[in-house]
Amino acid sequence: WSLTLRGDLNVNFRLRIDDNICQTAQVVITVDENTFRYPVGKSYRDAAGDSYKFTVPVAAAQMGDTICVQVVNGEEAGPVMEYSVAEYAQEILRDETLSDCHGLVRQMLRYGGAAQTYFNHNPENPVDADIAEEETQIVPQSWQQPVAVNGAVEGIRFYGATLLYREKIAVRYYFTVSGNIEDYVFQSGDAIYTPVQKDGLWYVEMPDILIQDLDESLSLTVNDSMQVVYSPMNYIVRMNQKGSEQTKALMQALYSYYLAAEAYVKAQ
Repeated sequence: WSLTLRGDLNVNFRLRIDDNICQTAQVVITVDENTFRYPVGKSYRDAAGDSYKFTVPVAAAQMGDTICVQVVNGEEAGPVMEYSVAEYAQEILRDETLSDCHGLVRQMLRYGGAAQTYFNHNPENPVDADIAEEETQIVPQSWQQPVAVNGAVEGIRFYGATLLYREKIAVRYYFTVSGNIEDYVFQSGDAIYTPVQKDGLWYVEMPDILIQDLDESLSLTVNDSMQVVYSPMNYIVRMNQKGSEQTKALMQALYSYYLAAEAYVKAQ
């Protein structure tokens, strides 16, 4: 098994599974209360053809949680294999041949520890307990950039944007809509997003923002006539200024993680 360290937090499992059960077996992976079921099949077979690869997303606050992996074939079940992101991260930090990513892994664990406190998820066992403290990175106010709204579309107005940090980091754009929602097309590049209604507003969510891309400006268009441009870094700066102490600690940890990820990716 391994971690994906190029901007998102995924745990990858590689298993060798007998050909006589690969068409009927499932790989069941559990993280906290989330259960992922993967039919083995050909779609998960790697290019070499001798193993199968399964990937699960892990939220920052879940880095210390036990991940359970089991192969199930009908009524038969194999042994439960247990792992955690924190355990594997410590293995990386002990391996001097992997020193090029040690800075990134340390900041990843600091972000995980801050997320545990913020979300009150297993805070008594912080994943960064054994990581030596470093000087906290200050989130520069110069990153703050107001949302830019260019153009207009009748019946819809931009309401606000926010950053989500779950298993994946995402940006959510909120709108007030007085017309028919089916009349509006929300698009970024080639991707078209489906709006969701919540508390009298409509929102669309741009998912899978990589850590090293938090400083990028994301453009969302409505009917090719309205353009909303927003940078996730704006949220980090704003919440670092006005949030609670736990929120500020989380934003500073996320910013430090961003700096480490950007440096790591550029060095590759």
